[in-house]
Amino acid sequence: MREGAMLDLDVRIARRACLEALDRSQSAMNRLRKLVQQEETYAPESFRASLEEIMHAFREATASAVSNLRSMAGMKCGEIASDDDNPEESID
Repeated sequence: MREGAMLDLDVRIARRACLEALDRSQSAMNRLRKLVQQEETYAPESFRASLEEIMHAFREATASAVSNLRSMAGMKCGEIASDDDNPEESID
């Protein structure tokens, strides 16, 4: 496969991964909104435990989305090249 075609494939893969991470982030945000709206129904320790669980999922999904966005930008700007299965960053 040509390098340009590999790069296009890599960008599409990164875009898909980013969108999936953004979906997970949005899901965690929706869970967080529901938790806040219903906070009166939770015992204090239960509220804290639920909050910590949701925030962990939100942080992981958001970090994944940011990482994939940076990869996409690097590929599109030519800063990250595709070499079959061994992508590498250019050194400037």
